[in-house]
Amino acid sequence: MWAMALHAQWKLAQAGIPERRISIAGVLRAYRKAMREYKSRPDAGEDLWSLLSDALIDEYVRASKASRDYPRKKYEPPPGAPEIVLATREQKALAKKIKRELALGLTA
Repeated sequence: MWAMALHAQWKLAQAGIPERRISIAGVLRAYRKAMREYKSRPDAGEDLWSLLSDALIDEYVRASKASRDYPRKKYEPPPGAPEIVLATREQKALAKKIKRELALGLTA
């Protein structure tokens, strides 16, 4: 791996590319592809030099990922204590009527 990185650095230095832009993962992919395709002549852009010249770290500055998991759900406070309201005379009478009907089996 050290020899592949050194060879890539030497080749890219000839093109004026600084060593800090060399992607080791890209170099390994380039050599792997060149070794895998050894039986046939490489197409245009698939030779080792072309693959190595593409094995560079881009200069794009990435944004921070710190706030990507920010909770955006609506916060609702938990329910409070129940409010107890006394039943009216009409409500009590209706409850007794329903209870009687259920006991007698009159409701459907």
